[in-house]
Amino acid sequence: MKTSDINAFKGKAKDAILAWAGEQIDQLLPNKVAARAMLKNAAANLVERYDHKINQGIDAAFLMLGDAQGNIDSDSLVDLVCDMLKEMPPTDYALGPIGAVVGKGEISLQFPGGLISDLIVGGLGGARITTADIQKIKTLIS
Repeated sequence: MKTSDINAFKGKAKDAILAWAGEQIDQLLPNKVAARAMLKNAAANLVERYDHKINQGIDAAFLMLGDAQGNIDSDSLVDLVCDMLKEMPPTDYALGPIGAVVGKGEISLQFPGGLISDLIVGGLGGARITTADIQKIKTLIS
């Protein structure tokens, strides 16, 4: 998909991430209605909290990959991100209370242990986001 309106793309990308996250949460916790609602709210809050960083990443991608008129093939952009994620060595990051290891084609999230997290996700411990998941998000952007 050719994209020239970077702000519209940013909004679509964030909406797609939240839609994908909602589907994953529903699958992980099919019998925990309250926990699903809390995690979907947490996902929305994380996207909002990291909005500036998400915007910076998209701006940088458009700068490096766009043509002189500011157009970019957003499908190619997502494919490039997947390729870079596969090439990246595993690196630790903190996303608020959630630990993450990013690299080797996946993002591995580790949920903090404790009473509150155990009440919400029960011993789930963590989750993985793979390049296949990112490709799924790409289909939701269109």
